[in-house]
Amino acid sequence: MDDMSVNTSTGSTSVFTELSASLFQICRVEVVIESPAADVWAVLTDLSLETLQLWNPGLKSVKRISGEPGTGSECVLLTKNDRVMLTKEEGAAQAPFYMRAVRMVRPHQRVLRIDAVDASYGAFVDHSLYEFDRKTKLVYSGYIETRHVPAGQVKTFDDKKAAADMMEYLYHTHGLLKRAIEERVPAR
Repeated sequence: MDDMSVNTSTGSTSVFTELSASLFQICRVEVVIESPAADVWAVLTDLSLETLQLWNPGLKSVKRISGEPGTGSECVLLTKNDRVMLTKEEGAAQAPFYMRAVRMVRPHQRVLRIDAVDASYGAFVDHSLYEFDRKTKLVYSGYIETRHVPAGQVKTFDDKKAAADMMEYLYHTHGLLKRAIEERVPAR
């Protein structure tokens, strides 16, 4: 090489965090409500804090981010007092989450997309309504991903307890929903 001097030093840096994984839960609850589907739909899709708290008592706040109420285009930010079971700090407050309807077929189906503001979890929730004899069978199907669960916690994760806890929660909230609808709109 002539008069050129070549500097060939290079470097790199890597940052490793604790290994983690995602945990998935799938759950389904059915409840028969003594009211027509239109009445169930009206309560189910009312995103006012007052109505949501009738069947989600742990709900602390609802903030409309975008869209028009009741149109299926609205996005809301929800904050709950509920505790979560699948975090680094078990029993920590559930992260606030965005909720947006991704499918609405009045008064038969509403599919929601749920995204935690801190990306710790996400979900799709399907509420399907089937009317018969002026009653409505409401079917809830949830597909939930809890993200960034530390490897050590994944190894000790008790899926049977988590499933039982989830079902207890869902039976409770959907029982409250049933009662709220039947008290608001008595069967005809």
